Amino acid sequence: MTAPIRFGGTVLFEPDALREMAVAYENVCSAIPTRFQTKALREAVARRIVTHASGGKTDSVELYLTCVSSLRAHGRIPI
Repeated sequence: MTAPIRFGGTVLFEPDALREMAVAYENVCSAIPTRFQTKALREAVARRIVTHASGGKTDSVELYLTCVSSLRAHGRIPI
């Protein structure tokens, strides 16, 4: 995996990183029980994945685990 590229204050992701982020997003959303899946929660998942990937974490499994742990810690999901 390649790290994201920073251009000024903007983070640009390589195609491989974007694919990994998409896989992580889909896996996190799939792990959340349907009754808890709101637009706000899906947006929170996306923000967390982008934030973690901006720090150089672009492996889908690592992004998934980090995101789920963060959501659990903040009481956002009961998984």
